Amino acid sequence: MNDEDPIKKLMMIFMSDHGAWVMGHASALFMDGTFDSRPPNFSQIYFIRAKMADKRCVPVAFVLLPNKDTATYRYIQIYFAIKFTYYDNII
Repeated sequence: MNDEDPIKKLMMIFMSDHGAWVMGHASALFMDGTFDSRPPNFSQIYFIRAKMADKRCVPVAFVLLPNKDTATYRYIQIYFAIKFTYYDNII
């Protein structure tokens, strides 16, 4: 890893135990971000929503991202894909 590695930059993930449970039992995850509403020192807020059996999409987590780099998005997507896929073994 070099100094430009996005994993070394400040990234904050917010998710409750209930959000993790909902995510683990959802049929799909949707991820999207906004640049308009973000705290200072962060580039965007990235939202993770879970599709429930009754077709509702509910927010389960949000992430404060340090930049708009493709590597950062991939890291977050892989992180949540692993949590989503292996929920019962992680929690």
